[in-house]
Amino acid sequence: MEIPLADDDTGTRELIKRVLESDGHSVSIAQDSAEAADRIAVEGKSL
Repeated sequence: MEIPLADDDTGTRELIKRVLESDGHSVSIAQDSAEAADRIAVEGKSL
């Protein structure tokens, strides 16, 4: 399962991504909520 991650701060996004990936999770990154919503709509995923 891929975890969606949206945050406008690059440092925060990268830190959270590294922590999640170190626990074995796959992470999908978006720079903000609008990009996350677009990706969810296109990829057919739900939260």
